[in-house]
This record gives sequence, C-alpha cells and structure tokens, in this order.
Amino acid sequence: PGFGAVASNGLIVRDGGRVLVVDTAWTDDQTAQILNWIKQEINLPVALAVVTHAHQDKMGGMDALHAAGIATYANALSNQLAPQEGM
Repeated sequence: PGFGAVASNGLIVRDGGRVLVVDTAWTDDQTAQILNWIKQEINLPVALAVVTHAHQDKMGGMDALHAAGIATYANALSNQLAPQEGM
C-alpha cells in the first residue's frame, strides 16, 4: 500500500534531458513496468542505470535494462557476486 505499481526501492533521477535509474526492481517484468512509467510520465531517455549491490531486489531486472539498450554499471565485486546470487 502506498508504494505505487511496483513494490521496489530504487531511484529515478531526471537530469536535464535524460534519466538515471539506480537499482532495478525484483524482476525483469517489474523493471520493464518502471521503464514504461518513465517513458509515459517523464518521456526522456534512460541514459544509464547503476546497481548498488548483488541482491535480487537491486539486480533482478538487469535483463530488462539490457533489452532496452540501457548501459548498466556496478561495482566490480557486485558483478563478481551476481552469478552466485543467481543473476
């Protein structure tokens, strides 16, 4: 209740003519919903996404970001741990 269409903690930053996303939702479908919301409500391109750590609630939607052509960035340790976490 009160968390919007996708229950997820992340951040959407509008910077001039572009958007930065910090962390994904739990799943690709949820992350795609967020990307659709950005397109409908902000109508600016997502320039890049940063994930803060290798947990499902932060990296679970990486495939949705990549499918949308969005560059993603994470700490080297997060990238190393992601396969161990099933991502």
